[in-house]
Amino acid sequence: MDAVSVALRSAKKTQNGELVVGNNAKGWMLSPTGLKWIKTIDLDAIHEKISIKVRSTSILANQEVERKRLRSTRAYELFISGKFKAIALQDFYEFARVNEYFQTKARQRRYAIIANTVIDDNILSRLWDLLQTKFPKEIQ
Repeated sequence: MDAVSVALRSAKKTQNGELVVGNNAKGWMLSPTGLKWIKTIDLDAIHEKISIKVRSTSILANQEVERKRLRSTRAYELFISGKFKAIALQDFYEFARVNEYFQTKARQRRYAIIANTVIDDNILSRLWDLLQTKFPKEIQ
């Protein structure tokens, strides 16, 4: 277990690409940079086991479902119609799927999921950037 912990801490370092976020106590996730990196790996060439293919497909499918959900939010509708100033805190909560009662760890997990989901979508990325700027207290 210690070898895994050392590898994860190493992958978190700037000089190693900041591929993961988190820690041993709170858990680990791929960072947006890590997600970009993992998408460049040809998993078929590395291993032919079906479990790897299913996991890769499952991640992509989950991200597509989440992108679809994000595009159905009021924040998205206001953003694409140019009504940035009309986006309210409640719209942020709907977009991020959090509320004022979420603990920090749960919020940060949701934010990491969103960051990974929007990385390949220019509009959603810009909206997420705007929401983080507009509601900085919610991001802390």
